[in-house]
Amino acid sequence: MLVMLLLIGLRVATQSSNLPESLNLSDKFIHFFVFFCFTFLADLVSSREPFWFWKALPLAAYGFGVEVLQYFSLDRSFSLMDALADFSGILVYWLLKQLIYMIAQRRSASAQSKI
Repeated sequence: MLVMLLLIGLRVATQSSNLPESLNLSDKFIHFFVFFCFTFLADLVSSREPFWFWKALPLAAYGFGVEVLQYFSLDRSFSLMDALADFSGILVYWLLKQLIYMIAQRRSASAQSKI
């Protein structure tokens, strides 16, 4: 499913887009949200560690690769801000995962000390 979504994302990213300029900020949010979800799915389907090598790096390369493809497109253009929004989605997912892990560890330690 993840591979299928990545292929669909590649298709959508290389098609002609007629979005108005006023949606520029929304476009960055879409990049952020999509890569947050891609990272969640990659983390869900693979237990390989370290996270940054096996999950984040391939997704960041995919996002940057899509931007490079858009550079060569007549209808699209390369955007470093889009690539940064992609990476931000990956980073925020990782930070949120770390926070949830720390909270779970503290609750577990607290429960152990009450026994």
